[in-house]
Amino acid sequence: MLELRDYPIAEMRELLHTNAKQGIDRKLERYGVSFSSSGRGKSLIYHITAISNPFKLYCVVDLGIPAQADFIRIRNLYYYFFCVDGFMDLPLVEMEQKMCGEDADISRQCISKWIKYLRKLDYIDFSKSYCDYYAISKSNGQRIPHKIEREEYAQAWAIYFEYRGKDGCTAAYQRMYNYIGGHPYKKPIYTQNAIYAKEIEKLINMIIDTLPTPT
Repeated sequence: MLELRDYPIAEMRELLHTNAKQGIDRKLERYGVSFSSSGRGKSLIYHITAISNPFKLYCVVDLGIPAQADFIRIRNLYYYFFCVDGFMDLPLVEMEQKMCGEDADISRQCISKWIKYLRKLDYIDFSKSYCDYYAISKSNGQRIPHKIEREEYAQAWAIYFEYRGKDGCTAAYQRMYNYIGGHPYKKPIYTQNAIYAKEIEKLINMIIDTLPTPT
C-alpha cells in the first residue's frame, strides 16, 4: 500500500509493475496520487504528498483490481461482506438481492469476481469443515434460496440417484426438486484468515473513511 513517504524508483517499479518513469507518473496521476520526484536514474526518489482515494489505490495496487472498475460498488460489497453479520455466508443469489439499492446493485457474477480478489491474497477462504445447504426455487423470475439441513440435502440426492436408473434423469430430478422444494445447492462457508487480520482491519477502516455521512 502506498503511503505518504519517499520511495526509491526501484520500489515504485515493483509496486506499480512499471519500469519507465513516464509510466509510473501516469499511473500515479490516474490513481489520484499527488507527488513530486527528485534525482535521476537509479537514484530518483518519488515524494508521495497526498492520496485522494486510499481505498481505490489499495484495491488497484494491493488487490490487483483494474483501475477502471466501479469502486463505489466494490466498496459497498466489501463493507457488507466484512461488516454485515451473516452476509458472507449467503449464497450469491441472496447476496445480489441484499445489495440492491442506489450505488449498490451488483450482479452475482461481479460479486463472485470481486470476492475472488480477497481469496487470491488469502484474506478469506472457504471452510474445510462446514458448508451451508439450500434449496433454490424461483418466483416471478427471482431465485429464492431456502436453507435446509445437510441430511435433507443428502436425502434429496439419494432420491435422484435411486430413481435415475428407473425413470430417467428428468423424472428423477423432478422427484428430488419436489422433495426439498428447489434445486439443491451446497455453499462452503467463508472464513477470515487470522494471519491477515491487520490487513483486513486496515481495509475496513479505509472503507469506512469513504462512506458518506448522513446529514
